Amino acid sequence: MVQDALCALGQPSDKLSLSEALERAASVGPMQENAQRSIPLATTNIMASLGIPPAEVGSNFQNLPKESFRSSVKYPGEETEHSFPIEPYGYEHLETSKPVVRILRIEPRRKIGPLSCTLDHIDLSTNPPPYEAVSYVWGRGVRDTPIICNGKILKITKSLHSALRRIRLRNSSRCVWADAICINQDDNEERGYQVGQMLNIYQKASQTLVWLGDDPQMDAISAFSLICVLVNTHKLGSGNANFNVAGKDVEPNGKELLSMSSWMQLFNSLAKMYMLPWFWRLWVVQEIVVARSATIMWGEAQICWRWIGLASEWLRTNEHHLLRYFGISGIYNAYLMEYLSRREDTSQFSILRLLGLTRQFEATDPRDRIFALLGIPSADSSPNNESHLLQPDYRMAIHDLYQKFARLILNRDKSLRILSAVQHGSHISESLPSWVPCWNSVYCHGLAPSEPGPNHRAADGQPIEEIETDNVNHLVLRGIPFDAIARCTAIISPWSFELHQRSSINVFAFTKTIETFWGDCSDETRGRSLCWTLTAGKDWYGMLVNNEESHWADFAAYWSEFNVPKISDIRERLEFLRKFAKEANGDYDRFLEATSNACVGRRLFVTENGMLGLGPGALKVGDRCCVLFGGIVPFVVRQQNDGMYTLVGECYMQHAMQGEVVQKWREGVIDTEEFCIC
Repeated sequence: MVQDALCALGQPSDKLSLSEALERAASVGPMQENAQRSIPLATTNIMASLGIPPAEVGSNFQNLPKESFRSSVKYPGEETEHSFPIEPYGYEHLETSKPVVRILRIEPRRKIGPLSCTLDHIDLSTNPPPYEAVSYVWGRGVRDTPIICNGKILKITKSLHSALRRIRLRNSSRCVWADAICINQDDNEERGYQVGQMLNIYQKASQTLVWLGDDPQMDAISAFSLICVLVNTHKLGSGNANFNVAGKDVEPNGKELLSMSSWMQLFNSLAKMYMLPWFWRLWVVQEIVVARSATIMWGEAQICWRWIGLASEWLRTNEHHLLRYFGISGIYNAYLMEYLSRREDTSQFSILRLLGLTRQFEATDPRDRIFALLGIPSADSSPNNESHLLQPDYRMAIHDLYQKFARLILNRDKSLRILSAVQHGSHISESLPSWVPCWNSVYCHGLAPSEPGPNHRAADGQPIEEIETDNVNHLVLRGIPFDAIARCTAIISPWSFELHQRSSINVFAFTKTIETFWGDCSDETRGRSLCWTLTAGKDWYGMLVNNEESHWADFAAYWSEFNVPKISDIRERLEFLRKFAKEANGDYDRFLEATSNACVGRRLFVTENGMLGLGPGALKVGDRCCVLFGGIVPFVVRQQNDGMYTLVGECYMQHAMQGEVVQKWREGVIDTEEFCIC
């Protein structure tokens, strides 16, 4: 049995058991209470994959003596009051003719006194001394925590102070690079230059130290244990995965894991880990992707990034039910970082695609939406060869940067892919021209795929036609208007697809709204149109559908599960759909995932000619549908009183995706028009 194999993964005598690890770890507060819910189907599925029957779930960590946990984390000398130097630290100017950076030397722990360090300049083009790079979350960004730097006082953020305190060694100094202290944050010119050196800095570092933060509820041991068991059971990497607590290795096994915790608690701890702010910080993408290796530190526990990356990839690919149930959305970010870090060559990715893939990440400075990705080698940027699409410059205004970037992409690509990145929310902002993406705002997933397919060629290969204009805020394009919006739904909420704790009342309500808006979809023609529109032609994984019948079976499972018919003939058709879905292995959870990805933040609409579509949340009745030459999807535009247009956003219309509109123009049925978009 697989469970026997799990139990055989026992620890050698020189390693800690899980109970010993718990007793050794520093903790704040008692363990969380064990969840009293029944084990969900998603959890049961993954337990079965590990060879563990649900009936064999053991007790939780409450059985351990709570007096073994310390009530707070204090290092020697940290709790002692002390005086700081009066003179503040002042940054010396960095030479820019060479790749010179500052390296922070953290002095070893002392019995009494504050955290002490020195800053030195080193030239990365020579043979620099060994150092490690630090990856962490800035938090509020307020520099109010003092340390001693070069014998003077320097104030840093609480989050950085926590990270430095955690990685500081007991008996020797440690050299690191940490952005908030090694870059003069008050010098915008230096910030821009140093951001351009990020690839060099992280590649030259011996490793990257990732600080997730303190772990008051002991979730790290539960989460890291589950990760190791997943990796080892499914043989996801070479060697056995383990983690470290307070200097001792822990290699958990299935039997011990079962004896100490419920599976609900394990997955709740895992979900907590993926929801930590670090997994949502945009800068960490580059910091992980270009690193030689990375060690993840959470409280007193630490684990190799490789094991987290492999487990993230496996869960993302195989356990969509589990991810939906526990709401582990941060796992998509971890999977993206793992995917990019394992690719020897990321130059096939355009900067525009990287921006789309990372739009859900967070950045304090809106300019970092672009700058934070320039250090990743891409089709547009080769930092090792000092070739950048643009140079980071924090003196540039945000709207100027976004507009300059949009122009660069339009001129380079000769396509309208960047217009698919335009998102306005429920109202159209006037802070930027409507055709310029505001990268620090995200309301929904993109409809256009990263790579066009046969079902996404709205302009049918017709090249972009941009008409020159003297107004830099205007974009004048040729296209074909072909319909107008007659009615639309409200903006679709993420709660419409919520099945947490297996409560499905919101899904039933959403299904009723669709039926009222579009009509009975147990009819195959209307049903297939709705099936493709709700998902924008993509599957639950976000890829273009390549098995149409399987996709239709997933819709059949969804519609027959959450529809409440009132007429006998409709009930008969629903029963036929239900039978078909069962025979074809249809999965309503997969369909809900695909629909959620496409619909949240958008509106369904019906045009004056009766076409069903999925469009942006800002659309209104009367807006026009058009195909712009050079585009792979249709767009919604709004005509202003002066004849100019506002770009509302991209849309999906099943019968306008494969060049049907352009074909009518070629046949002389409809005409083109110049769209002056402002």
